[in-house]
Amino acid sequence: MLHHLFPFAPANQPVWAWTKAWLGLTLGASDDTLHMTTGLLILTLAALVLRRPPWSLLPWMAVLIAETLNEAYDLTHGTDEGNWRDSWHDFWLTLLWPTVVLLIWRHFATRERGESENSRKSEF
Repeated sequence: MLHHLFPFAPANQPVWAWTKAWLGLTLGASDDTLHMTTGLLILTLAALVLRRPPWSLLPWMAVLIAETLNEAYDLTHGTDEGNWRDSWHDFWLTLLWPTVVLLIWRHFATRERGESENSRKSEF
């Protein structure tokens, strides 16, 4: 089906795998960089669509689901990344920074909110 959208893609290679490789070559980015950037991009888009702060659980879960589906595809469609070691590596790279945002920035947002409320109380 996707070969109709990308007729220039090699017929013997899955379109999704080819698209990821093409994106890396076009942007001049390694596979690791693409995974890390994509994780943050999905987190940001999910936060905007869901109208939640990026440090809430729902945007992080969107990254988790998207990367799980991506790695399931890699493992089941015979791509060059179709082994457990590479999939685990890609999985943790994609979730690294969204997890940092989830765990650490929530603390800063809560702390900032508490400080701003205290400063408002001292104004009266």
